[in-house]
Formats: sequence, C-alpha cells, structure tokens
Amino acid sequence: MNGFGMHAFNRNTIEYINDEVIIKDFSSPLYLKIFKKSEYLDIELYDQKGKVDIKKPAEVKDKTPNSNKIYYLEGNTIKSYNRIVLSEEYYNELKDNYKSQETLHTFYSFHPFNTQTPKEFFTEYANQFETVLDATAALKNADKESKERLQIDIVEKLSTKNKDSNNQFGFLKYNDKGEPSEGTEITKVGSTYKIDFYINDRKVKTTTYKNLEELKKKDPLTELINIYNN
Repeated sequence: MNGFGMHAFNRNTIEYINDEVIIKDFSSPLYLKIFKKSEYLDIELYDQKGKVDIKKPAEVKDKTPNSNKIYYLEGNTIKSYNRIVLSEEYYNELKDNYKSQETLHTFYSFHPFNTQTPKEFFTEYANQFETVLDATAALKNADKESKERLQIDIVEKLSTKNKDSNNQFGFLKYNDKGEPSEGTEITKVGSTYKIDFYINDRKVKTTTYKNLEELKKKDPLTELINIYNN
C-alpha cells in the first residue's frame, strides 16, 4: 500500500508467512508479528535487532483513570472490558527512535482481543487496509472532535472480542479522574438499557431502550458520531 503526499511518501505491507501476519512500515525498521498463541491473537513489535519491549494496552479495572471501556455483545448479553491507553511517551519514543508512522501504532494499540486465526485476520484486514490507512493518516491533522470520531471508527474495525465484526456495542473513555469523558456509557436497568453519551467530559444525551432487541436495532457508535456531526 503506497501513500503519497505533496512532500512525502510511505509504503506499508501486510503479509501472511508461516501462519503469521507481518505488517511493515517502509519508513521505519519496525514491523509487527501477529500470531496465535492461545484463545486470542497475539501481537509483538520488532526491529532489526529483535523484539522491541514496548508496553501494550493492558486490561484494568473499570473506571481506571485514562482507560478505555469496550462494550461488546456475547450471545444475548452486553459485556465490557477496560484497558489502559498507550501513553504519549510511547508515541514519542517510536516516532523519535524509529521514525514510525501511525499505521503500526494503530494495529499495535487496537487489535488485542481477537479470536480469528492469523489467516482469517490477514484475509479480512488486507481488504480493509486502505480504509485504516486513510483514517490513521487523517488523525495527524484532525481537530479534537474529528480525532475522536476517527478513533471510534478504528476501534470499531480493529478491537473485537470475537469473529463477529458487528459485536462491539460501545466505547467509553475515562479522564485522568476516572470519570466518563468521551463515548457511550451503557447501563442495564431491569430489562431496559440506558445509554449516556459523553463528549469533552460532558454528558450530552441520554437514550433509553425497552429491551436488548430494541437496542440491537440502533448502533450507539453511529448515534455518537451523529451527535458529533450535529
């Protein structure tokens, strides 16, 4: 995949070799290996000397400051998990030491919970690679609200608990006080579901659904993006 700018050029490749997916960035010595070690795909970062020890997002307790919550559908139950967002220092280290681009950051940050085989992952994401490149390239110069919309779009594509790419139901960011900052907070109240929508540390809308079937007909992520656009 070749990317051209007025004064810049970059090339990204995604390959399937020996049951591993290899993602490379022409401008950097870094590359990613994605492989199957247990229930989920695993991902590791390498340079020419070997494995690079950079901390990946880790699962944490709910409402941990600066964490992200992902809601997903498993059967007829909405579940969630939380993970720490990669720090600014992480991005600066890769940028300064390896001249790394946004593409590797995106895959390394957002794919960790995926039960596909490496071959299934390669087949699906080779087809989506151009879309992901467009979104991550746009992140560089986007304003805050545009970045949030693009990040939600990337997470929706890459952060999946199961093979079903439509099982993600929501995405909530916590600020440095552990309070809802951006996204959708989903709460079950009896048989009903309440969704609070947050933008810039502020609740901007609340929607209530009678049951899960009604909620499944509405996509909270799409509704959040519509709130941004309006």
